Amino acid sequence: MKLRILLLLFLISTTIYAQEEKFTTLKKVRGEFSIQLSISDITGREAVERARDNAKRKALEEVCGSHISIWDQIEITDESESYTSLSVNQINGEVAEFVVREEGQTKSETNDSETIFYCVADITIKQGLPPDPNFKATVEGLKSVYIKNDILKFAILPHRDCYMKVFLMEDAEKGYLIYPNIYDKSKILTGGKRIDITDSPSYVFELTKSTTEEKEKNRLVFVFTKTECPFNSQVTSRAEIEKWIASIPNNQKTLYSTVIEIREK
Repeated sequence: MKLRILLLLFLISTTIYAQEEKFTTLKKVRGEFSIQLSISDITGREAVERARDNAKRKALEEVCGSHISIWDQIEITDESESYTSLSVNQINGEVAEFVVREEGQTKSETNDSETIFYCVADITIKQGLPPDPNFKATVEGLKSVYIKNDILKFAILPHRDCYMKVFLMEDAEKGYLIYPNIYDKSKILTGGKRIDITDSPSYVFELTKSTTEEKEKNRLVFVFTKTECPFNSQVTSRAEIEKWIASIPNNQKTLYSTVIEIREK
């Protein structure tokens, strides 16, 4: 009986491992990014990176199909409707290997002023486990509009024990890890227990504006993980935050994101 149980456990663990380690390689995937160089702020180097990203997205779509869910949403303010997005790779797969075979640029056949940057690559996709539908957390107390120098306050209700990172992303692509920080260290949050983060005597996060505009939109991103996943830089970039989020297996994380507006007065 003991041998049978051990064998069954081995088969279960092997099945899980096989699910996590399924690789598919696609040859000569072509990604493109179109740009009018004369009027765009995007550099040629950035356009090449976007063509590569387009190739990766195509490969992920072909291998993972409907499991892909880019986190796009419409943000409604009291004055207008605006479209914003955050790509956080909430997908049942990730790029394991990316080998460029050809890169370059060409003129558009339909628009003489448009340049098409392209990338042809062999891409290996690693298929992982889908997100855990039972792993959730609720964020309470956030407002959609703040005045400069307001203190950001919020509370958390995790549905199970977990760890949390909170990021603020500015319009200018800068990013900040606002929790944990040098005063409030990372700790396990108890499932079912409401935690007011701002109850900590050391917690003070004052909202500032990075632009001279009357209004500035920033994004808050809450990342909950089943185990501790360190992020080692307090001041960073949106790209680095998204890369870190993507590195965490889908079944080990859950996310919450919202846009806040910071006004001068």
